[in-house]
Amino acid sequence: MASVTTVRQRITNLGEKSKSKPAATIEFAHQAERLAQYAPDQETDATGSTQAVEARFVTAQDPVIHTANGGRLPSVPIDEATRLNELRDIVNGRDPTKNNPVKATTREAKDGTIHGVRPETDISHDDSDEGAPLRSAHPPSRTNPLFPPVPLYGPPTPMRRLQCWIKVAERAWERKQQDKPDQKIKVSQLNEKVDDFTPLEGGPDRIPCDVRHYARRVGLDCEIFQVQTEDGFIIELWHLYNPRDYRRTSSSHRSPRSPDVFAVDATPSSSENGSPASQYPDGEKKYPVLMIHGLLQSCGAYITNDDDSLAFFLAKSGYDVWLGNNRCGFTPRHTMLDYSDPRMWSWNIRQMGVMDLPALVSRVLSETGFEKLGLIAHSQGTTQTFVALAKEQRPELGEKLSVFCGLAPAAYAGPLIGKMYLKFMRVIGPGMFKAIFGIHAFIPFMMTMHSILPPRFYGAMGYRIFSFLFNWTDDRWERDLRDRMFQFAPVYVSAESMRWWLGRECFAKQKCILATREEKNIEDKEDEQEDDELGHCNEESSDSEDDCPGAETGTALSNKQKDGLNRRDSSRAKFAWYGPRTPPFAMWVCGADDLVDGRRLLRRFERGREPNVDVVHSKIIEGYEHLDVIWAMDAIEKVGKEVREVIWKTAPEEARRICRTPKGCEDVSDFYVRRGEERATATREVDVTAGEWSRKGAAQVAGGGGEGDRDLEGEIRDAERKGV
Repeated sequence: MASVTTVRQRITNLGEKSKSKPAATIEFAHQAERLAQYAPDQETDATGSTQAVEARFVTAQDPVIHTANGGRLPSVPIDEATRLNELRDIVNGRDPTKNNPVKATTREAKDGTIHGVRPETDISHDDSDEGAPLRSAHPPSRTNPLFPPVPLYGPPTPMRRLQCWIKVAERAWERKQQDKPDQKIKVSQLNEKVDDFTPLEGGPDRIPCDVRHYARRVGLDCEIFQVQTEDGFIIELWHLYNPRDYRRTSSSHRSPRSPDVFAVDATPSSSENGSPASQYPDGEKKYPVLMIHGLLQSCGAYITNDDDSLAFFLAKSGYDVWLGNNRCGFTPRHTMLDYSDPRMWSWNIRQMGVMDLPALVSRVLSETGFEKLGLIAHSQGTTQTFVALAKEQRPELGEKLSVFCGLAPAAYAGPLIGKMYLKFMRVIGPGMFKAIFGIHAFIPFMMTMHSILPPRFYGAMGYRIFSFLFNWTDDRWERDLRDRMFQFAPVYVSAESMRWWLGRECFAKQKCILATREEKNIEDKEDEQEDDELGHCNEESSDSEDDCPGAETGTALSNKQKDGLNRRDSSRAKFAWYGPRTPPFAMWVCGADDLVDGRRLLRRFERGREPNVDVVHSKIIEGYEHLDVIWAMDAIEKVGKEVREVIWKTAPEEARRICRTPKGCEDVSDFYVRRGEERATATREVDVTAGEWSRKGAAQVAGGGGEGDRDLEGEIRDAERKGV
């Protein structure tokens, strides 16, 4: 916490400013221009005044500039936003020191790091205070090393426009996505059962970058909603539906709405074609599921495997499936900014988590009328969810999720981060990174090639490039569909976000999304000490298991061990990433994943480091690589059916009453109930049928990929010899 002297000095400085209101007025005008969309001489009658008038805080770390013409501008450092508000108060005759600070929560780590904004006045650390209105904040006295402030970019200048010298050719994405006229369904099809899903399109597989094309080939269809984030980005939300029991909504109904999320009166009124919420009666409604994609991908990754696609499988099972895409995607769009403006690209994974994800969740809940939904995420999608739900970020989002299903969860770095070509990214400094990769889109040339090359050639080249970079293979994919899989990747991402992943400051340095390297080392030593103590206890007290948890051979701790560890360290909640509003988690880990270390994440839960998190399902699929969890030929058997059941088990009771039971869940009777202080941690399941202990999986485990230095293969062989 800042010293009393610092606070007094700040108040003194503000008092001196207030003595000269004309001087404050001039300074406010300069600050308003500094944070404006355009300089005054660049404004026209069409733009109106784009000068900044106030900074409002979406979270304590996320100020959004409101302009005179009613627009919103993102990506402003906290101290710049605070200065604007303080000067505005002086000009309006208000004492800035009387303003209530932003309600915020910080998180303390074991190595002393303070995560989140550390304010200069006392704030409540009660997790229940974060929903209060946010308008002003004090700048942090210490910056979170995992999420450094975004750069400050002012109105565009000729020099800044030169930095965007590669103006990417506009792709035909919008033209492709224009609503096609719905083909009339034949009378014979109308007489079929609703669940027959007769294809609506056929013929040669043209592999276009068009979600409707693939949906109609399996008897479904898709409509695209435009969603506005709280900082002004327009992102796409794809809604899958069965055209035999759902009427496509009008284009006006699918247009952007207010950027404010989770509004009380957000449920839409009936449109000319009926809103999604109004089209199914009670008892026949479908429980909503939102799916989020991985790095450099779009949600097209979930729909390229025909009926074996996870999104189509869940839709045909009876869920209401929505596919959420992050900012920029195929068509970068903002309510005020254009492609060449650096502020369009000044964001990283944190903004995707605390801005994009709530906007998508809010729109789905608004359209469907439900209070909660099931969230499925893959890879980077899990990262933005893990970040958003953290205590110091946007934990209130957890109250809108009935379950979070993480596929190839990306919280800890895998061995791939040590590859030489990725180490180069960490060697160069931030300035050199920007000089090489720019301050706009990351390697936009990839998108140019996507629009120029023939689809099959692009798919073949895309596979080889991504396979080299991320060290995965197509051994478990349907190779006839492989070229199709890469039609929805890559998408536009910011150079700033790639710097967060690969640069020398953040993830690549700490090798974790929410903990520093020092904190990880402390936890490793604690785990090692606990293993030694439990092993010693097992040797000394093998006949009194009730008094000693014992050390269990295998990858997971027994319930007795976990209870024992929780009793031994009651302070773990203090250093946990997540608070009491966190939804239950379900994790599917790829056992041969070089990109991320899912085993270490499971170990975090099993060791009781997240006492507020219920892990209702956890599974390691040995032999699976990073993308196999969504693209393998047997992914529906090994992942999809379990996801389908987990979502239904965790759905709220009132939602299950008005929804149809999904196929395959008719026999589910054991539903999830959160019981006060009791927390569930599912016993880790290891599925070796995907390829037994592959060479990659064995190397990860033996090399400390989340299991310390234990030789689990040797332990298993010893146990088999002893007949255990």
